[in-house]
Amino acid sequence: TYLSTLNAAIVSSATSDYSATPTLSSDEQSALKSFVLAGGTALIFVDNDAFAASAAIANDSFVSPFGVHITGTLDGSQSAAVGATGNPVVNGRFGAPTTMSTLYPGWFDNIGTSTVLALHNANGRPALSVLMPNALGPGSGAVVFFSDANFLEDGVLTSDNKALVLNSLAMTQSGVTVNSTTVVDATNLV
Repeated sequence: TYLSTLNAAIVSSATSDYSATPTLSSDEQSALKSFVLAGGTALIFVDNDAFAASAAIANDSFVSPFGVHITGTLDGSQSAAVGATGNPVVNGRFGAPTTMSTLYPGWFDNIGTSTVLALHNANGRPALSVLMPNALGPGSGAVVFFSDANFLEDGVLTSDNKALVLNSLAMTQSGVTVNSTTVVDATNLV
């Protein structure tokens, strides 16, 4: 029921550099997908399959409801080339980044019906993907899949990474809820 109070949700399979969340139950997976089907925007941050013993199954539990799968581990700092320049995630009101920075990311080996937006330079595999609004059905929200949960950390949150996150949130249909109480129009996020 909490998700019904939000317009956008940022979720991650990682709780630290070495620990993963518990695997989402089938009810939690269904709730996440229902949230998007009802028009909510979800930014899903998964990671490599080696950062924790349960990383692979935790990652999968976040993305599998949308037909996506992540695998692998790239070492150290990695960059990805941003493409699909006509997409609002990579060319929106907060900028048009050309590079995405990551730290020990995984990569998507199945993107389902989503659209690839960035490819890792190290292996040419998808680093960023999106299901646009209405992709899952009439009135459904967007889902943006990030291959690195460290994406938002200091040192990894570059201006390009920040633009990708803010452009993703700008696709939210009715603004963004911050700290569960303050509603901010995505055009005013900094």
